[in-house]
Amino acid sequence: MDKQNMYSMIRVVLLVVFIVVALGALIWVASLSGKLSTVEQKASSAQTAVASLTTRVASLTASITKLKSLSVTRLSSQISVNLPTLQSTYISLQSVTYPLLLTNAPESLSSSLSLTTITATNLDSLKPILSTTGTYEITQVNNLYYFAYPGSGVTYSIQILSSPYPDRVLSLVKALRSAGVPAFKIDYASQSGLFIGVFPDYNSASNYANAISTPNITSITGSGASSWLVRTIP
Repeated sequence: MDKQNMYSMIRVVLLVVFIVVALGALIWVASLSGKLSTVEQKASSAQTAVASLTTRVASLTASITKLKSLSVTRLSSQISVNLPTLQSTYISLQSVTYPLLLTNAPESLSSSLSLTTITATNLDSLKPILSTTGTYEITQVNNLYYFAYPGSGVTYSIQILSSPYPDRVLSLVKALRSAGVPAFKIDYASQSGLFIGVFPDYNSASNYANAISTPNITSITGSGASSWLVRTIP
């Protein structure tokens, strides 16, 4: 074989080797590109998942913050509603006076209500009872206070009159209280009785009736002392 033919064969071999290497390189590059694409897709999916998780966490955090704010608002509302009521009760019990108690005493009592009457030398001793009930009647005689409230016992009062017209009796109660007289009414089946004062015994009620038998009460009620009746109530 001459040199020229040998050079031609070498060139062909080199060309074939180059082509094979080039094809191998192309195949490797294509494979690498596919792998990189897959990695990029996975990275993109991971970023999307992280973004979604971040959004959910942010939403949850906002919900928790809103819930805390709502709870605080509700608690604040409850405090703002309840605190004045408690404070008002406390102040009223601290500044209790006979005119205030007489004004707040019910103007009408039920005939089914059982009353007991105690004697007190000062109004402070009545605060524990006043803190548990708003149903009572009170009468001041000199430095003593007669206080009637729901309970098992005996209570006396002075019945001024009886009428089938409860509204008329109620208007008399208001007029007498405006004059400082501890009046109230009791509604029975067909009559309403007008009463003055509450007492623990008959003698206390009788003495009070004699002491207050003034023309002022007669002018308001139209009933004289001779027709008054000292009796147990209700």
